[in-house]
Amino acid sequence: MVNTPYDDVFRTLLNDCTELVIPVVNKIFGENYSGKEQVVTFQNELFMMRQDGDTKEKITDTCFVIINDTEEKDKKYHLECQSTPDAFTVRMVTPGGEVAYPIPVMKVQKYTIDEILQNRLLFLIPFYIFSYEKSFDRLEKNREGLAAMEEEFLRIRKQLEKMCTAGEITEYIKCTLLDMTKKVVESIARNYEAVREGVKNVVGGKILEYEAKDILRRGISQGRQEGELNMCIRLIQDGLLKVEDAARKLNMEEEELKKRL
Repeated sequence: MVNTPYDDVFRTLLNDCTELVIPVVNKIFGENYSGKEQVVTFQNELFMMRQDGDTKEKITDTCFVIINDTEEKDKKYHLECQSTPDAFTVRMVTPGGEVAYPIPVMKVQKYTIDEILQNRLLFLIPFYIFSYEKSFDRLEKNREGLAAMEEEFLRIRKQLEKMCTAGEITEYIKCTLLDMTKKVVESIARNYEAVREGVKNVVGGKILEYEAKDILRRGISQGRQEGELNMCIRLIQDGLLKVEDAARKLNMEEEELKKRL
């Protein structure tokens, strides 16, 4: 199976912004989680490992079969809302028998941006451009319509910035959502320059591919450095470590370390 850019964006959000999944689960399944719960993801497949670390054999303990009750063979379920049923049937095949159960389908095109923001369905924001897909031909030639679409995405960006300032989301999540929105737009509107560049310009301009992750990594690195420094200071004060040895370990000038002491 070849991953699409949309699959990649979905998995990126699922892996890097797991807290955004909770409101989606609440909406689809009628749950009432607070949002403070920890989300843990697991792979569906297990691998037997050789001593050299290579994978020897892939083992699946269950077989999942998705059945489309409408018998529709359209491969663009995530884009074509009209041809997608409201639920899929998942059939689990095990050595002890089979079980089937329905899985509800969330259709992004049916949500307005107000509903997405009010229900905190921020996970859907990168895919909101799907709602405009059928209008790309018209928007490419209609400056007024294009300006209205750009205004809506500008509103999304401003709302994310407002939520970030209020502490409702982190700077990392805000940057990631805007970055992933650009990636989806670049793919779905690749043949529509005015649409593609219009949305990209208003959602963030110069955000680079891994800027959000770099921000997080730098924060983690700085935290580790401070932790190591504090530990060395305590050891020096307890007489368990010499200043020159600590400075060498921290890659710091002795005079600077003495000032910190």
